[in-house]
Amino acid sequence: MVLAIGEIIDELLAPNPKNEPLAKRKTRISAKFGLESSPRLTDIIAAVPVQHRKFLLPKLKAKPVRTASGVRLN
Repeated sequence: MVLAIGEIIDELLAPNPKNEPLAKRKTRISAKFGLESSPRLTDIIAAVPVQHRKFLLPKLKAKPVRTASGVRLN
């Protein structure tokens, strides 16, 4: 799992000419390492090096969730 997370982060830092979505990258890399499930977004965010957080966190943040009352939660 750690190797897969590292490779996902490396790909996010590299130029991406294909513009492959994060979900497809996670699926492809998880299959490459023979994982049963993809790494969670929180695990990937926790593994991002400090010097790259400003660049990668906006790409990795989850969308706000709406509730029945209309109040959004992050």
